[in-house]
Amino acid sequence: MELLAHIVTERAREHPAVARTLRLVEHLVADRTVQQIADELEVSVRQVHRRCVADLGLAPVLVRRILRLHRAAALWHPASGKNIADLAALADYTDQPHLIRDFHALAGQLPSTALG
Repeated sequence: MELLAHIVTERAREHPAVARTLRLVEHLVADRTVQQIADELEVSVRQVHRRCVADLGLAPVLVRRILRLHRAAALWHPASGKNIADLAALADYTDQPHLIRDFHALAGQLPSTALG
């Protein structure tokens, strides 16, 4: 998980076009759909998708999942007394199982293992 987030942010630093795409994806994290971003930029959904794949090598939805998972990991503080369900809500997941599925799919671990 850390590696994927690192790749995305490093590529954004190296290439202005990637930084532009990352800003687009950050709109996705802010609950904007690819369609809303396309409408805002007055381009097609396909163009947003193509730009993201060309710049990052990943579809916008996958980048959104990676960034949200990274945000969840950054929000986790074991001493805070919050549980995984609280973390899911803080990181804008629909529910705890949604967070767990993303951790398993993207990090290959359960949140309890990955976050310690």
